Parts: sequence; structure tokens; C-alpha cells
Amino acid sequence: LHWAVRQRDDDTRRLIATGFAKIPLAERKATTERWLGSALQQTSPYLRHLSKVLIAALLALAVLLVWLWTLRRAVKHRTTDLLAARSALAERVRQQTCLHAVFKASEDLDAPVPSMLADVAGAVRAGAARPQTTGVEIEWDGQHYLSSKLGNADVRLSAPLRLDGQVRGKLTVGHRSTRQDGGGRALDDLQALVDVVAQRLATVFERRALQEERREFDRQMFQMEKLSTMGELTMGLAHEIGNPLGGMKAVVQSLQFEAAISDDMRGDLVRLESEIDRLSAFLRGFHGYAAEQAPAPEACMLRQILDDVVLWTRRDANSRKVRVELGDLDALPPLWADRHQLKQVLLNLVLNAIQVQPDGGVVTIEATCTGRQLTLTVADSGPGIPQDVQARIFEPFFTTRPGGSGLGLPIVRKIVQDHGGLIAVASAQGGGTRVTLTWPIATRDHDPDDPAR
Repeated sequence: LHWAVRQRDDDTRRLIATGFAKIPLAERKATTERWLGSALQQTSPYLRHLSKVLIAALLALAVLLVWLWTLRRAVKHRTTDLLAARSALAERVRQQTCLHAVFKASEDLDAPVPSMLADVAGAVRAGAARPQTTGVEIEWDGQHYLSSKLGNADVRLSAPLRLDGQVRGKLTVGHRSTRQDGGGRALDDLQALVDVVAQRLATVFERRALQEERREFDRQMFQMEKLSTMGELTMGLAHEIGNPLGGMKAVVQSLQFEAAISDDMRGDLVRLESEIDRLSAFLRGFHGYAAEQAPAPEACMLRQILDDVVLWTRRDANSRKVRVELGDLDALPPLWADRHQLKQVLLNLVLNAIQVQPDGGVVTIEATCTGRQLTLTVADSGPGIPQDVQARIFEPFFTTRPGGSGLGLPIVRKIVQDHGGLIAVASAQGGGTRVTLTWPIATRDHDPDDPAR
């Protein structure tokens, strides 16, 4: 009715004016049908547009649902990526923390290698995702350093440790795998960490080697400076001591021609003269470290020289209850050597063997001849020489004995080498020391007065 009023239908106005209920039934039906027909006619375009609107709304709803589903998947994937990125970041932070600890543990190049490697192994284990199920082992030059045992590890990753292109050891990391490990990516990350730590250790050992070489070079330079200074000093010593020795030798020689002295006294004077000559030769050899001085070799019998050495070391041997035993030396051929320098070598070796046995022991001197060389050994029953000391016993000025000069064995080696011989030292902790000399024997080629030469 409201719509009809709006249409200003005359019948409608009349019906409203007269009252709809007063209209006869037939007229009311006709009027209603007319109203409905007119209403349908008026609203049919709107109904057609309404269907299109409904279809468009349904399509929009479908598009919205598809967009929401796509958005949900994108959010899910993004969340997964963010979680993976967070896990990777946490792993990266853990690795960086581990590497920082490794660098910190290995930065002191003067630290002992065992303690340094033990600290590095502990840092690698602490930087693992699950330290309680992780074990680390570092092998270097045959020695093993563990942070924990690898017995329960079913996954082991390793990297070689190289120095100067040679494999000197290996770094191994093992752990017990679980479902939370992350598969192959986690193993790749762990292998990358192992490789970086192995490279760091290789760099550390290379720097240690360079530092040791530099220190050795500095030590040699210092020794050369000391030798140069020693050469200057010995020139003065040779003058200050050599002159009195020359006077003493003249007195001893004059006493030998006295008729009133006994044969034993004359023999002692001969030995005293020989010792004066040896002291003079020692001064020349001492100076020889700064200025080369060739030996004056001659044919000499080893037994005679050793008898003098035993005589002059008897007092030291008796005070320490050390027994000096000589092997069968009578059948040996003569040696080609500077007599005084050879006596200096043997006296130094025998005295060293006696002095390392303060509570008694045995010094054994033996010799054998093979071809054109004689092999002489001086062995003692002392405590032996530690392995780290053996590498330095021939260094000038290196000594472990209080009051020692550190020049005895260096001079011995120089004399032996000047004669074309060899010297070797074999020692075991608690098993004594054995010094072996290889010395040329006198032949016809050495004797210029031999007519058969």
C-alpha cells in the first residue's frame, strides 16, 4: 500500500479514502491482482540485477576463501622459514662462541701443547648442540687428547691436522644422534665447524714452529756474539795463562834431567809436562771457536792416552766411588789424531761420566776396529739424559750442571769433526749414557816418511 501510495494511484487513494475493508471481495481481488502485477512489473529489473549481485557476491566470496587459504599457507611457510632461520642463527651463534673459545684457548703460543689441546677439545665439546652426548678427540704426533670418550658416538666427523704439507694429527668429533638433530644440514654444519677448528690448530702449530725457529735463530745469534766475545777474551787469556804455562814447562823439562830424581818422579814429570801441553792446547781450542785452528795429527796409541786420562781422573773417581774399567785396548792400531786434542776429548767424556754418578757406579771404556776406523765407546751407569736435554747437549754454553761452562761437549764435537770422525750419544732415563766416537786410524797414507807411501 505504501508503494501504491507513492505511485499516486487513483484507485489506491480511493481505496484508502473509503477503506479497503468496505470494498467488495471481487473488487478487492481484482485490485490486489492489479497491485501485484504492477509490483512485479516494476520490480522485475531489480530482481534481475539482484541475481547478478548474488552471483558476484558468491564469486567474491570464493575468491576471498582462496585468498585466505593462500594467505594461511604463506603464513605457515613463513613461520617455518622463520623458525628455521632462528635455529640456524642459534647454531651460528653457538659456532661463533665455540670458535671464540677455541681461539682464546690457543692464542698463547708458549702454553704447553697438552694443556692447549685439552682446552681446545673442551671448547669444541662445550660448543656442541648437546655437549652431554658429544665427545672430542685431538691426535697430534701420536698423542691423544680427549674431552670425553667417543665410545658411544654413532656419528663421527674428522679433519686432518697438517703442518708443512704433512698430516701430523687428526681432530675427531663424535656424538649420539637423535631425532632432533636436523638431518644432513646439522651434520654439514658440524663438519664445517670441525674443518674450521682443524685449520685453526694447523695455523697455531705453524706459528709455534715459526716462533721456535725464530727463538733458535736468536739463540744462535746470541751464541755467535758470545763466541765472538769469547774469542777476544781468550786472546788475552792465552797471553796471561800461556806465559806461566811456558815457564812451568821449562822448569819441568829441566827437572827431568836431574840425576837425583827417581824414575817414578821422572815419569810424573813427563805426565805433568804432557798436561801442561794439554792445557796450552785447550786454550788454543777454546780460542778456536772464534778462530779456526786445524789440528796437528800424528799416529798415537789409544792405550797410552787412556792411561793418562785414568790417572788424572782417579781422584774424582775415588771420591765418588766410581770404578773405571778399560776393555782390551792393546791390540788396537794407532789412531791418526792430534794427541793433545784426543786426550782433551777423552778426559772430558770420562769426567762427565764420573760426575753424573755421585753415589758410585761404573764407567766402561771399550774400543773396536773396523776397516780404517776405530769405534770407541764411553758408557756410564748414571741416571741418563732426559730427551729434551739430549737435543741441546752440543749447544755452546748449554749446561745442566751448576758451575759448568757449557763448552765441554761442543768442543769435543768440534775436535771429533775436525779429525773426520763422528760422535753419537745414546741415553735412556735411568739407563745410563753411552757416547760413541768413530775415529780414523793411522795408515800409510798419513805417514809422509813412509817409503811405501
